[in-house]
Amino acid sequence: MVIAVGCAGSLVAATGSMANNPGSESEPIASGHKIFASMCASCHGLDGKGGERAPDIARAPAIQRLSDERLKRVVEEGVPGTGMPAFHVLGSSGAKAVVRYLRVLQGRGRLSALPGDAARGRALFFGSAGCSGCHMVAGAGGFIA
Repeated sequence: MVIAVGCAGSLVAATGSMANNPGSESEPIASGHKIFASMCASCHGLDGKGGERAPDIARAPAIQRLSDERLKRVVEEGVPGTGMPAFHVLGSSGAKAVVRYLRVLQGRGRLSALPGDAARGRALFFGSAGCSGCHMVAGAGGFIA
């Protein structure tokens, strides 16, 4: 129940303009990254390697073997009987963008350099910002129970 509520909150916050403007065709990976960060990472982690709430979707061979179309259906329809909700609001182009970005996390796609300073972000996350007291990245940090 908590997972569904958290996902729903992220869904509402992230989709304000997504349905009308899912991103240009030239930037599906960047669009997928944005969607993944706001709607998927709270359970699957920013790197897709899973955690307490959801499985590793970046390294799991069973997930890597799924076709892009099958992964798109999972994003759109969810997985009944699990914590994976359906994200119909993304539409076809949003779901495709998530799949393209997931393939990048799996090492099969191409990703241009992301803006920002990873070292500074790491220092803030594990240091002065205190994020790691509650949040986890790649198995490091805490978890709110």
